[in-house]
Amino acid sequence: MTKPKTTLTLAPRMSFHERLGVSIALSLAVIASACGATATTTTGVGPTPAKCAVSITAPPSAIDAAGGAGSIAVATQPECTWTASTDASWISALAPESGQGSADVAFQAAPNPNGIARQAGVTVSGQRATISQAAAPCRVNLAESSGQLPATGGSLTVSVAAPNGCSWQAVSNSGWLSVSAGNSGSGNGTVTSTAASNTGGARTGVLVIEGQSFTVSQAAAVPVSPCELAIQPATASLPAAGGTGTVTVNAGAGCLWNATTSASWIAITSGASGSGAGSVRFSVGVNTGSARTGSVSISGEEFSITQAGNCSVSVTPTSQSVGAAGGAGSPIAVSTTTGCTWTAASTVPWLTIVSGTSGSGSGSVTFSIEANTNSARVGTLMIGNQTFTVNQAATTCSFTINPTNQSIGAAGGAGTRVSVSTTSGCAWSASSTATWITVTSGASGTGPGNVNFSVAANTGAVRNGTLTIAGQTFTVTQAANCTYSITPTSQSVAAGAGGGTPIAVSTGTGCSWTAASNVSWITIASGSTGSGNGSATFTVTANPGAVRTGTLTVAGQTFTVTQAATCSYTISPSSKSFSDKGGDGTSSVTAPSSCSWTAVSNAPWITVTSDASDSGNGKVTFKVAENRDNFERIGTLTIAGNTFTVTQAKH
Repeated sequence: MTKPKTTLTLAPRMSFHERLGVSIALSLAVIASACGATATTTTGVGPTPAKCAVSITAPPSAIDAAGGAGSIAVATQPECTWTASTDASWISALAPESGQGSADVAFQAAPNPNGIARQAGVTVSGQRATISQAAAPCRVNLAESSGQLPATGGSLTVSVAAPNGCSWQAVSNSGWLSVSAGNSGSGNGTVTSTAASNTGGARTGVLVIEGQSFTVSQAAAVPVSPCELAIQPATASLPAAGGTGTVTVNAGAGCLWNATTSASWIAITSGASGSGAGSVRFSVGVNTGSARTGSVSISGEEFSITQAGNCSVSVTPTSQSVGAAGGAGSPIAVSTTTGCTWTAASTVPWLTIVSGTSGSGSGSVTFSIEANTNSARVGTLMIGNQTFTVNQAATTCSFTINPTNQSIGAAGGAGTRVSVSTTSGCAWSASSTATWITVTSGASGTGPGNVNFSVAANTGAVRNGTLTIAGQTFTVTQAANCTYSITPTSQSVAAGAGGGTPIAVSTGTGCSWTAASNVSWITIASGSTGSGNGSATFTVTANPGAVRTGTLTVAGQTFTVTQAATCSYTISPSSKSFSDKGGDGTSSVTAPSSCSWTAVSNAPWITVTSDASDSGNGKVTFKVAENRDNFERIGTLTIAGNTFTVTQAKH
């Protein structure tokens, strides 16, 4: 800081009062000199990056419904530690669960038993990666494949087994057979079919339940001669839980008959005896053991009842890993109680049951695996009600696609052809993970090939979808069919910290938008994201200087914020001494460009000769008149709120 010179002129002889005046003037000059320069420091406060920030990258595609292994990439500084955890029970075997520096965290996904895709998260030091798993194939199984009805008609109910979330429908292919309950369902359920009396020959009808057939046989109308007896049906099968049934008795008028059973687990509940046409009702209790067979004798006609066993099946081991070359798998031991029957079947074409497709009591299953010409895969065998999982390693095939992504307009249409590069003999497939993207050609291939696809028109917001081509992810981004407007489009705020007026966003339902600040001193307080009509609010920090302007981008529109200045002023020099003859003087003003100021004289013998007002940096000039008095005088100017002192010698 440079101090301005202070000039003192002392007369050879001074009275006491003159010396006192000179002393006061000298003190004022020294004070003014010491305070004549002002230093200002502006400190910009911006975000300080965290020393141990962690970023994570999730797997690029969904895990197969059959489950399997995956990994998440963790990126951070070498000296930074982290921990990993999952929020879902079907994600397990995190390895490692903690570490230091960048690494990969492996995990194991269990098979998805539901027909609905699911998501879970793996969190690493506060950062969450979303793991997606495809839905289980919607396979429908029926508890039975056929049933019988008497000539008099009636109803049959069949149990339907399907994964949760898998919908199904039931229709009849025969006019005489109707679906009276369970026309449609989701997951496990039942379907009931009903038939009227048969007045003709024996007939067969079929219910089709989501591709599975349930055959219903109805007996022919039986002509009855006096004292001749016939029953319909002749057999029945019941589950382990038990149940009831009815046997129709056709006999001539006046013909007497009775019904008896020697099986303790079968009870005749009505129709133990009768005359002419009638019926016998029976009930069967819960079976706690293996399958069993009993009968009801109706005047010499035998009605056979078979009841399923209450059996549980376990397999050892429950999974196996094999190489890409395939071959024979290790035998699978099946454990159950004597008399309990079971079957074994493959759910994928590359696994084949060699022996043990069915059995009773404990036994074993052997299987073979085809060679794998593609990436690693997972398949299952269903043995009884148990799942046996086979993990097969990948072959040496590698695949690349070109391009790997594409942007499509809202109108949709055909996409650019995607080329698949690989070696001859390596098989691959292409499928869409989004309903609005369709593979039009190249759904599968071997060796190099091409895939073509089309995109449906977009009626809403921007959307992203993917194709899985040869195990690679191809991303399609489709433009939105959305328009946006904001009200207002600008706002002026005071220099102090505070909030602004809410900004209204107008757009169509389903159209998503974001709000973000383009400058550090404006922060989005609420409404950083939205869909459809909504609003965003913001706050500003205090302005340390001149008027400033910043912008927000709200729903793609620009919103301008103008903040008033915080003004501070300095002058240099802040004092000057003149001889009794007077003269001209100047002082420079330093201020932010938008800050206005004035200059006025506080003494009649000092005149401001420059403009009396200005803004920002400037200069003030003034004139000091001749001093004709026999004493020194002191006067001041007020310049931009600061005091400028003028000292003039006496005449």
